[in-house]
Amino acid sequence: MKLVIPPLTHRYSFGLFLLFVVGTLVLTPVVPVFGQTDTIGNGADDRTDDAPRGTIALDITPEDDQAIENRLREIFANLDGLDQVSIDVTAGVVKIGGDVGSKHARDQALDLADKVEGVVEVIDNTISDRDLERRLAPTVKRVTGWTTDFVGDLPIFLIALLTIGIFWLISRFVGSLGWVYDRLTPNAFIAKLVRQIVQGAILVLGIVLALSVLDASGLVQTVLGAAGLLGLALSFALRDTVENYIASILLSLRQPFQPNDEVLIEGHEGRIIRLTSRATVILTFDGNHVRIPNATVFKGVIVNYTRKPQRRFDFTVGVDTGADLLDAQQLAVETLRAANGVLDDPPPASQIQALGDSSVVMWIAGWVDQREFDYRKVKSQALRLVKEAFDQADIEMPEPIYRLRIEGGGVLGLPEGTEKPSGKRGITPRPVDATIDIARDAELDEQIAEERADPALPDLLDPRAPQE
Repeated sequence: MKLVIPPLTHRYSFGLFLLFVVGTLVLTPVVPVFGQTDTIGNGADDRTDDAPRGTIALDITPEDDQAIENRLREIFANLDGLDQVSIDVTAGVVKIGGDVGSKHARDQALDLADKVEGVVEVIDNTISDRDLERRLAPTVKRVTGWTTDFVGDLPIFLIALLTIGIFWLISRFVGSLGWVYDRLTPNAFIAKLVRQIVQGAILVLGIVLALSVLDASGLVQTVLGAAGLLGLALSFALRDTVENYIASILLSLRQPFQPNDEVLIEGHEGRIIRLTSRATVILTFDGNHVRIPNATVFKGVIVNYTRKPQRRFDFTVGVDTGADLLDAQQLAVETLRAANGVLDDPPPASQIQALGDSSVVMWIAGWVDQREFDYRKVKSQALRLVKEAFDQADIEMPEPIYRLRIEGGGVLGLPEGTEKPSGKRGITPRPVDATIDIARDAELDEQIAEERADPALPDLLDPRAPQE
């Protein structure tokens, strides 16, 4: 029969190396023949001990040596692994010999001998027994003791687990009473938060009672203290997250906006989609989603254009310095009054705003009901109608004109006696009552309604909550 040895790939090589290391660690203590012994002492106490000894008494008697020996034998007889240790005391010098089960037992014996009153020096003559059965005996004894204790305490553990289970069921039942929390607060987010706090408090109470059954009241204090420190550390590490969460609670209690409201928040303008536990989501007029942290929203300036339906638009127009300003103002106001979508109350207005170098700046304003008409469409229509009305009335809206005069002649670039061009473009204006679409834009309304229809997306906005 031919023996085939597989090639030593990286996997086999690593496995053999790992097996060699584990075998070395396990077998090294038991390589000598079982039952043989080797000396681990060196005839003196080789422990590192920098503590100074006391003054040596002059009147040490054999009775004192015998008392020290008797005391050490009494102590060693009650400790595992030290029952085979031999003790010899002469003039206060203690010699420890015999078999010890481990290095820990040897160090323990030397330390105890050094603590006895009247001991001048401790000499280590112990040997370590390599017998496997003897070395495993203390461990087996401890494991057996643990098993016995566990079996004896098993009914108590079961009662503690049963206590936690009962309180967990109670917390689930209390959490299922949604109508109770809805009666406490109309805000769904706050009601959910209160429900979670009540459930958590009931569950914590069950755990505390279970630990009391286990007689682990000290552990309760330790756990609560550790939880407090952990909460403090997390509050610093997650400061921004906690700040946003608290801001979301405050915003849901006193809501400064509602879904589909047109707002301006820290330079971001759009329609409100929803309020989450971390951010306020808006839809811009370009169709983009913008998430603004709730802490920024709560501390920032919020302009809500929808809260009051009537909204004023305004614009400026430059007219020629030679025009009749009162006629121009009256014409602008009458044009806005005749425009579709502009409210009569409050009425349109026009004022002289500034005197420019080559024109007079006129301010014109009107009001729109945003529930029926689109603000931007009405403003666009007003700009067009005023422009056409001024063209029909020959009221010029000049651009800045710069003229150079030369000594002894007229205007540069024009023959002497030539009139300045009027600037009229010959465009026939449309009638003032031209029909255009100024209805409220429904495209964004449809997009927001579609997104809010998804029940999987959280929303803290509630129409029943108080409005700011």
